[in-house]
Amino acid sequence: MSQPTGAKDKVLTLPATSAWNMHYDDDSCVLIRQFGEGDETAYLTMRRYGPGTRLQLVVTSKQRLGRQTEFEFKFDAEADWVETIGFDVEAESDFSGVFFTTRLFTIEPPEHLKDSTDVAAIDAFLESVDTVEAEIAAASRADRLHLRKAFRPEIILLTGNLQKPMEAMRACTDDLLRSWGYDVEEQKSLTRPPRLVNRLEIGKSLEYPKEMERKGIPAVLNLRLGVDENGNTLSCKLQLQLADPAFEADTCERIMQTAKFEPALDAEGRPVASYYLLSVNFMFNYKRSWQSRL
Repeated sequence: MSQPTGAKDKVLTLPATSAWNMHYDDDSCVLIRQFGEGDETAYLTMRRYGPGTRLQLVVTSKQRLGRQTEFEFKFDAEADWVETIGFDVEAESDFSGVFFTTRLFTIEPPEHLKDSTDVAAIDAFLESVDTVEAEIAAASRADRLHLRKAFRPEIILLTGNLQKPMEAMRACTDDLLRSWGYDVEEQKSLTRPPRLVNRLEIGKSLEYPKEMERKGIPAVLNLRLGVDENGNTLSCKLQLQLADPAFEADTCERIMQTAKFEPALDAEGRPVASYYLLSVNFMFNYKRSWQSRL
């Protein structure tokens, strides 16, 4: 079972007590695994909304939640801690949960871009990073998910090597891409994905729905935008309902009106239709915290 801990250590180490289970949802791919047993049971859910390397993680446990929305995590005992902002989630019975979005690896920008506001230069750098290879390397090093300040006590989930789970995840997201009507090989060989050229303008255009703000209700929206070969935004689809419908209608409408893209380019440099994944977080201290798939 769990590793014994003293009051000084306050770390609960939980071994895996189930295999990884893959779920093919309508618009996302989900890996779930159980850790520990009895009062020390925890579950890890890893969800991906399309090809790429971003993961939405949900950890539920019978341990008490920490008192802060900010906490730290790492996937490798030797790795540096990564700070993040998470959301509390409702869970069944006497479980509590947190969820957050991350990658298995971190992208370190060059020195001249660390404090830059040059969006085009930042996008060009991110597009130059082979994120799939970076994920494969990180998955081979991973052996745990260690959460600090998210729960009391700290929790370590002994995930083991994540190479095969991530291979299964990539196969699932390829199937998702086909179900959306795209050619998988064409999309994988793009020399440039759709490039959002006015992300700051979009951030300023988003507003907290008044009724949701009054009630103190946060939200995370995972959106898929269809972008044609001319860079026009053709559609905005909510991929998973994690929020009141009031958030979806207003946010999609504003993004459709505001978003401007340079179209995706295929292997020959020709404009082609593609998609863009966008996560919009509504939080009271971070009202317009949003991030693209890059």
